[in-house]
Amino acid sequence: MQAWIVFLFFIQSAETPYKASGEFEVNIDLQIKSRPYSLENNDPKLDFTETIGERAKKNSGPLPYLALKLRFLKLSDEEAKVKILDGFGRIVYQRKSKVGNIIHLDIGFIDDIKQGRVSGEFNVTLLSSDKKAARRVHILITKDGTYWVNEVLCGKF
Repeated sequence: MQAWIVFLFFIQSAETPYKASGEFEVNIDLQIKSRPYSLENNDPKLDFTETIGERAKKNSGPLPYLALKLRFLKLSDEEAKVKILDGFGRIVYQRKSKVGNIIHLDIGFIDDIKQGRVSGEFNVTLLSSDKKAARRVHILITKDGTYWVNEVLCGKF
C-alpha cells in the first residue's frame, strides 16, 4: 500500500516542474556529533562474540552528522506554501512560504543515510493557495553518498 502511495506521489510530482536553481539555495551543515548508544542503532547482523561494551564503542563516538538549510531566494505568487516529504512519505515540514526563510532539515548521521536507516531523499513541493503543486525541489543522497539537487550532481559524502 505504501509503495502505491509513493508511486502516485512520484507520478504527480513528475508533472510538476523543478524550481529554477537561482531561486533557491541548499546549504550543507556538516557537524561532528556523538551518537548515543542504543540497541536500535546496531547493525542488523549481530556479532554475538562481541560484548555490549565493545558494540557500544563501535557504534558511538564522534561521527559526521548532516543537516541541510533550504532557503528560497525568489517566490512567485502561485508559491504560497511549502510541503516537504521525506523518502518514506512522512511530512517533515509544512508551512507558508516566505522569501529568505531558512528551513532546517536534520537528516542524521551519514553512515545511517548510506545504510538506509534514515531517509536521504526529500521532495520539497511549493503549493499554490488552492493546494496545487506549482514547483518542486528534489534533494537526494544515495547510498554511495552522492548528493543531488534537482537531478544535478552536487558532491559526495
